[in-house]
Amino acid sequence: MPFNFTEDIDNSNDTFCIFEGIGKVRAYALNSTKVYCEAPPNYVTEKTNVEVTLNNQQYTDDNIPYFYYKPPQVFDADPREGPTRGGTEVVIFGSKFQQGKNITCKFGAKTTRGTFIDSNRISCVSPPVERAGYVPLSIAYEGEKYDSDTIKYLYYDTPELKSFYPTCGPITGYTQITIEGKNFLDMGFGKAKCIFNNTYVMNATIMDSETIKCDSPALPEGMFISNGTQAPWYNISITLNGRENAPVKGSFSYYIDPIFKSITPNLGPLSGGTVSKIEGTGFAQDGVCNVTVRYGALTQKP
Repeated sequence: MPFNFTEDIDNSNDTFCIFEGIGKVRAYALNSTKVYCEAPPNYVTEKTNVEVTLNNQQYTDDNIPYFYYKPPQVFDADPREGPTRGGTEVVIFGSKFQQGKNITCKFGAKTTRGTFIDSNRISCVSPPVERAGYVPLSIAYEGEKYDSDTIKYLYYDTPELKSFYPTCGPITGYTQITIEGKNFLDMGFGKAKCIFNNTYVMNATIMDSETIKCDSPALPEGMFISNGTQAPWYNISITLNGRENAPVKGSFSYYIDPIFKSITPNLGPLSGGTVSKIEGTGFAQDGVCNVTVRYGALTQKP
């Protein structure tokens, strides 16, 4: 039923909405058919009735229902960073997530569908963005006005890998490998890894935006074949956030440590130039990539 006002009566100080069992709040008449007011906070009930008074005495008696709900709460995400190309599977941690609702994950201005895992976890896949940087990450239920609190999510430029060296090492592992490229961003302690054959994970150190160093893993016992066939090798990839992998072109080969038996002659003038004959085993085998002889601190190619 329309509200009736006359121009000579100012009842703005007597117009209220009452949320039964919760409280009374100021109301504002827009015209003869519309009044607006803001719902008071409520931490107890989910449903109440709303009535209106124009004189702060008599209220409507129409039992119009009003429903309260709790926006989802977000505490953290794993990972909290991913490349600008998108595609990162992000697990969002919070409380009282509700099953059966259509969930939207918001990465800044972009949205993607969320998947309910349990009341404390939701997963979603990051959408691609045009540029790197932090964006607010939140979730919302379809049809509801309010989003969760936000946390920061970092988009970084997709790393590009160009080369690595050395390309071989002994089966005992722990050859220090240097990987060169660009867009290497340090995400924090323990995040960057080198991954060999998508199986063996080794800690990596980001030296700068173009250099990463890591050690090769030891070859599993019994894997090396020494019957003249091709030596074992691993492909290499890196991850900056512990999730997305970027492959390195080429492969890392293994060889058995050579055995050094003798050198003839075993002395020569300081001016150098003495030809050395070195005897031993394992000097010529598959997987060897950089044969070098070292005289103290000096090296020489044979």
